[in-house]
Amino acid sequence: MKSMRAGYEFNQAVKGKNIMTPEILEYGHARRRALIWELSTGRGIYSDRIWGVTVVGRDAAGQPSRDAGKGLSKCCHSLREAREYIVSLDEEEETEGTE
Repeated sequence: MKSMRAGYEFNQAVKGKNIMTPEILEYGHARRRALIWELSTGRGIYSDRIWGVTVVGRDAAGQPSRDAGKGLSKCCHSLREAREYIVSLDEEEETEGTE
């Protein structure tokens, strides 16, 4: 299911389609970490199905920002892996120095 609000916010930060995963499946929020994600799918360079989770965060003013989610986007090789990753985005952040 696509969240209209999350989709709107996501598209404020990200313009255009992802070349590798152009078919958008859904948008959502990882509320604990104030992140917005897009789940999409497409074909990889060897024509195998891949899924992408693109993540944006919020800047200091609370506006959607691609830079604020830098390093959190991920390419997955199954829909299950992508959904598990999305769930992990809503988990508490680990504090530095703990394992």
